[in-house]
Amino acid sequence: MPVTVSATLAVNEALAERRRRGLPVLPLGFGEAGLPVHPAMREALTAGGGNNAYGPVAGAAELRDAAAGYWQRRGLPTDPDLVVAGPGSKPLLYSLLLSVGG
Repeated sequence: MPVTVSATLAVNEALAERRRRGLPVLPLGFGEAGLPVHPAMREALTAGGGNNAYGPVAGAAELRDAAAGYWQRRGLPTDPDLVVAGPGSKPLLYSLLLSVGG
């Protein structure tokens, strides 16, 4: 029985091919994009270092309010109760693609 290539490995191989062709790539397939952490985010993470229990499934209310505010300031009315924060870009992107039939 043949073994299929995982979706994550397939994404990584496709990105490597784009790099070989000289195309720009932002590698999000393995969850480590190499983007710098914003200083405000670093401070918030440091301040929350003592929080070691599970939080709300959809994310902290303060986080969802901040995310909704970000979009509202850009002209997209957003209800914080409809915002979901997740564990990282890959599970969120895959969930989104699955939910829209991608």
